Amino acid sequence: MAIEKKFKVIPFEIHQYCECGGEFIPTGLVLTSYPPKYPHECNKCNKRETFEKSYPTIKYYKENE
Repeated sequence: MAIEKKFKVIPFEIHQYCECGGEFIPTGLVLTSYPPKYPHECNKCNKRETFEKSYPTIKYYKENE
């Protein structure tokens, strides 16, 4: 028999930053690879990076972690 349990979680908003101090902003494109890739561009130096998530993203952690 399965047992359902509840846990209190805390959401964190996660951003990706460039070494120049700028923030990577999604370009709005999605590369249809597996897994999908999300191109981003730094809002300060215009460097381009591709990530497996679109940033900013939300991640949930259990309260005691």
